[in-house]
Amino acid sequence: MEHLAPTGNAPGSRGLDPDATSLRLAGSETYGGLENEDRLPALKAEADALFREGMYKSAVRLYDAALDTALTSTPLELKRTVISNRAQAYLLYGSEPHALVDCDLALSPAYTLPSSPKILTAKCYYRRARILCLFRRCKEALEDYTRYEELYAESGLEVKASERTLQEEIRSGLNQNVEGREWINTQLMKAIGTRHIMIQGKHRARFPQPSPPVLPRDESEGILHFGTDDERPDPRLANPLMTPLHIPFMIRAPYLLDPVRRNKFSGVVPYSEAGCPGLGTKGQMVGTIVENLFSSWAITACGRLDEKPAFTQNVVDHSSPAKVSILLMTHRSRLLVIPHNTKIKDIWAGAKWPRTEEEGDLPFRDLRKSMPRFDKLEIDGAILSNGWCIELLVVPKEKVGEL
Repeated sequence: MEHLAPTGNAPGSRGLDPDATSLRLAGSETYGGLENEDRLPALKAEADALFREGMYKSAVRLYDAALDTALTSTPLELKRTVISNRAQAYLLYGSEPHALVDCDLALSPAYTLPSSPKILTAKCYYRRARILCLFRRCKEALEDYTRYEELYAESGLEVKASERTLQEEIRSGLNQNVEGREWINTQLMKAIGTRHIMIQGKHRARFPQPSPPVLPRDESEGILHFGTDDERPDPRLANPLMTPLHIPFMIRAPYLLDPVRRNKFSGVVPYSEAGCPGLGTKGQMVGTIVENLFSSWAITACGRLDEKPAFTQNVVDHSSPAKVSILLMTHRSRLLVIPHNTKIKDIWAGAKWPRTEEEGDLPFRDLRKSMPRFDKLEIDGAILSNGWCIELLVVPKEKVGEL
């Protein structure tokens, strides 16, 4: 991390840069009782200290506050340093998408000029290469890593052996056998990224299998894959990554307690973005998943629970759009109400945040709208729970307010 003491988790860290930390702002506006020329460096120093202590989320918030105090006269390099530091905090906090946004911002023409110090620019390229490698975007990652090495060489510095391992990882990704499972998994990772479906960094190594304590799954139980006969992206499409995905959905009903097993209902339903054959548009809707699951379970419950008709009716009610709401928990713990007639593929686009002017407002009701966004650049969307399935809650409409 620029201007922070090296840590074992942060390859490329080089410690504090005395030139950058000595920068001060011009101007005389006040902020919190202090002049802005003193406030930004002070906030940055506090954030740096939190970073060293491993308090990455708190550090991010202070870097946000530091940037909010910037004036038009603030030295560009100081602002770029704060953005770069925030990217590293995001990365170590486990929020790779946010880290990528900050790396892009720090390397944009608005912040990186031909005259900008090469060391900080090089570190930004290294960090972005690392993130792109995690996202399996290896060609772009290699371009950034190469630029990082070039800038270091131009600065008379030598790349550490520990940092060269990233180049090996990138080249390994580029040299994958297109006939192998690893290559297919790479395409799957790119496909979910294209759809703005999130996956936490700690689950990437096992993707598309779930992380412990969930047991490994086989195809019958539901493993995310391309919905083709050979489970490979369809090369006939303009964008093969948009080949319909076969996605496992974990359906949970927190208010439906099985009176025999004494547990709350949950079930995994493998489902294709292309929908159920023969059902047309209805087969592509999220409500169809819920209706089919609970209707089937109601039939099973009738045979197993002859003396508990009230419970059987409760199961039937959970299949009714008039009785229940379908909720999606997002990456940032938002609870979105998904209308039953929403197509599967439209969930990803609808849950995406931030939104462009063309995309318009969030199309789903946000039950936690009163909860402020994590920051101005918050990235949110549907998430693969445990790195392998989309989790939906089915809740009686009269209970939705309790959530």
